[in-house]
Amino acid sequence: MLWTKHLADIGADIPLSPFGQGYREMGAAVDVLERCVADRRLCHGANPILTMCASNAIATADPAGSRKLDQARSRGRIDGLVALTMALSVADKHGGDEAGATIWSV
Repeated sequence: MLWTKHLADIGADIPLSPFGQGYREMGAAVDVLERCVADRRLCHGANPILTMCASNAIATADPAGSRKLDQARSRGRIDGLVALTMALSVADKHGGDEAGATIWSV
């Protein structure tokens, strides 16, 4: 990974883990995003870029019902929403709610 080399060059010791954007990994991540939105636990402060990404996004499902945000079928850029979805999933896996974060401000 090029990023790990750059981080090592500047002495930054940040643990990085791969996160795929296929149905297997994004399925659970989309579930976390959907749960946060439905429970009104996500506040993005009317950020215009994230609003644009969310309005462009289209989720597709595989035969097993796992979903992912599909750039190819979306109406425009969705990168910000994909990054948010991945970040919420990682936070959820590491006990984000247990650390007292009941509302996520992004």
